[in-house]
Amino acid sequence: MKKWMQGALLGAGLLFFSTQTDANAMTLHERAEVFTGETIAIPTLFGAIPGVTVEIAMNDRFKQHIIVHIDRALFKSTSHEGLPEEEVALIALVLASTPEHAKVALEFESYIVQNEHIFKTILVVDQTKHISDEERTELARYKRIVNPQFTDIEALESREAILRLARLGIVTGTTSQTFTPNAPITRAQFSAMLRRTIPNTEPFLHSPFTDLETAWTKEDIVTLYSFGIVKGLPVFNPGNSITRSQSAVMIKRYLQALDLDISTIATTSPFIDIKDLALENQEAIGLMYQLGIIKGKSPEHFDPHGKLTRAQMAKILDGILQLSIH
Repeated sequence: MKKWMQGALLGAGLLFFSTQTDANAMTLHERAEVFTGETIAIPTLFGAIPGVTVEIAMNDRFKQHIIVHIDRALFKSTSHEGLPEEEVALIALVLASTPEHAKVALEFESYIVQNEHIFKTILVVDQTKHISDEERTELARYKRIVNPQFTDIEALESREAILRLARLGIVTGTTSQTFTPNAPITRAQFSAMLRRTIPNTEPFLHSPFTDLETAWTKEDIVTLYSFGIVKGLPVFNPGNSITRSQSAVMIKRYLQALDLDISTIATTSPFIDIKDLALENQEAIGLMYQLGIIKGKSPEHFDPHGKLTRAQMAKILDGILQLSIH
């Protein structure tokens, strides 16, 4: 089946953050490790096709079962213009190869077993399963591990965060021995590092941005766009430095994409220099403040338009991945 199916949430319902130690809690890093895209990608693509309805039959942390029901007459009688051609062609092929009276459905089963993601596509005709196509993908977590030897981070508060992320392949050095912690980070670089925290995800939407054709982070950015984490049409400005405010907004959308319940967390902050920002930015900064992820430059100033440095980025990403959730 298509690669965009590799990547939606294997979530046990709505999750929420925990402030207390609990044997059943996990870190957000553990949650992100099993993040795949089916419960977002499949309804988004198939649900837009006339005559098709999507049922989430099972959705827990390590196992998922989605059924795509096809109304033969309605599907054939409506226009498919503007819909994903490959998906429409797949359904048309299924309908052409099955009897006119038969009820047709596609079932998608997804499992996480140890360090492997197993994905099955099954054709169901009149409740009889006819075809099973299985894909096995090794999870990306252990492919990028390195033993970082950065010599320019020894005195930094964020040293341990940088080393943890480097060992997981989420961040890389500017050379084999330097991290260059005080250099500003671009929107493209931040997107790439954020995407690496959710392995085995690929974009299921085409790029809407006109300035990414030569960008080395194109797939990372489009993946985040597919999950609603980045926006900004028609250009993304990948080479621009990302601001502290922009990073807060992306992290908030990231938490929402992971199906985490942040509705009970306050979005207030003491910062007086964010009042002219859009409401989404103000609430994102407040959320990061309440979670202890991003601090102000002073008790009353956040510096929303300030450039985010590589060291600050590492501290933020490590902070969200260490959050305890249920």
